[in-house]
Amino acid sequence: MQINGIAYTFTGITSYTLPTVLPQFNKPIALTDVLQLAAPALVHYLRDGEVILFKRSRSRVWKCKYKLFTGAWVRVSTRKTNKDYAAQVACDLYDEARYRERMGLAPIQKTFAEIARIS
Repeated sequence: MQINGIAYTFTGITSYTLPTVLPQFNKPIALTDVLQLAAPALVHYLRDGEVILFKRSRSRVWKCKYKLFTGAWVRVSTRKTNKDYAAQVACDLYDEARYRERMGLAPIQKTFAEIARIS
């Protein structure tokens, strides 16, 4: 069977059950769903789900994703291969970004206006 130019093969699915299977391909899948489906042991939730620590299949280092006050998600590499150290770095990055937001600074990177204000 081909859908949008991609060939799919199903085992045990007849033409009678096919209409019930097709709607699954039309709904979008969130990033966290994909990570949980791919490797549930490589996703860890910290700080009540505000910080997500995950490891990609082709990388040895842990990545983190955290939520800002605005609701935007920020993805950063922890540059650590040990899960415990990576969790500590992820929480530190989250705390620093939240503090910078409360102070009215850019939560992630320094802008020219911020550097000019400090100088």
